[in-house]
Amino acid sequence: MLKGLFKTALKLAELPFIEGYPAKKLVENFYPFYFTRILLFKNSTHFFDENAQIQRHFETDDFVSAFAKGKYQFTRSHDEPLIQISDIFSGLMGKMYSYLTSSSQQEIKVKRYKMNDVSLKNLELLDGLLSKSENLSAALIKHVASPSDIEKLAVLLRK
Repeated sequence: MLKGLFKTALKLAELPFIEGYPAKKLVENFYPFYFTRILLFKNSTHFFDENAQIQRHFETDDFVSAFAKGKYQFTRSHDEPLIQISDIFSGLMGKMYSYLTSSSQQEIKVKRYKMNDVSLKNLELLDGLLSKSENLSAALIKHVASPSDIEKLAVLLRK
């Protein structure tokens, strides 16, 4: 896969992932997160929720045209149940990471200690789902978080 990526890059006039980014700007948009999935799982067809900014980027990017044509589709989430499930899970993970970011490890330990059996069971189920996904392929897990927040996740899940 990497060899093919480099061969394709040699044919391009510029390398948009490397050149031309403004200094000290962490994320311009979420396009790389979408495109990375296509690169990592090249034999899959990817279904994405409609997003005008991302779609425009995909339509105008020579690199996408050269490497990913026909490997993705944008669709309305209410037409695709798997996107609906993904939206729910992404929202849950986003809320959880917001909590982790704004809390200390000690606060998380106290909160976990005070949880009832249902909450603890839900954490156990979440941990099982994350572990099962990571065991299937580590590429399925993408943390967009600091190492300290990932440590806080481990505290929450008791790893």
